[in-house]
Amino acid sequence: MTENKTCLLCQKTIRGRSDKKFCNDYCRNYYNNKNKPPLNDFVKKTNQALLLNRKILEDLLEEKNQMKIIEEEKLDRLGFQFELITSQKLNKTGTQYNYCYEFGFFPLQGNRLLVFRK
Repeated sequence: MTENKTCLLCQKTIRGRSDKKFCNDYCRNYYNNKNKPPLNDFVKKTNQALLLNRKILEDLLEEKNQMKIIEEEKLDRLGFQFELITSQKLNKTGTQYNYCYEFGFFPLQGNRLLVFRK
């Protein structure tokens, strides 16, 4: 005996696997997005700023370049937020490496930074 299941969102009859809950991807995505808890506004803004920082570093490093010296002022002009990073590491000489996802940077003399990709 077959049971007619209906989509949790639009109530259309579901065809296919017996464990399906939605009739299509649109209904599944809409239902799940609607029912997930909203992110805290602070978290959203921080995530957006981190992704912007990452994009700035990615754009500055051309595909073939794994590292590049950049003026700190240039990053500042592009909207880079230096206080928002994903991790930090100290090397053996005490130099602090700052990371924004897979991109890192550390200070050089004269307000310059060495930007690199892990």
